[in-house]
Amino acid sequence: VPGGSGQTSGVTNTAGTAIPINKEEESSRILLNDNQTVVLGGVYERRKSNVVTRIPFLSKIPLLGNLFKNTDKSTDDAELLIFLTPHIIHKPSQASSSY
Repeated sequence: VPGGSGQTSGVTNTAGTAIPINKEEESSRILLNDNQTVVLGGVYERRKSNVVTRIPFLSKIPLLGNLFKNTDKSTDDAELLIFLTPHIIHKPSQASSSY
């Protein structure tokens, strides 16, 4: 039964700079055999950025200002895939020797 949610929050480091934290949660019920791999996916992220670089004073001249600035637009896409392989341990003593 797939289901997911996401949220963005932030923390502040010692320098006072905010650090964004993206938290994604997925909930699924899957029936697998020992050593059988399943791929959990479908968490997509798209980030758009718009960066303007300019030369101070010259970029503010009417009609000519655009000659002294540059706008860079970019879009980055990412997909999170989780490969999960369960290993069934029948005796606790197997855990330390096998894994």
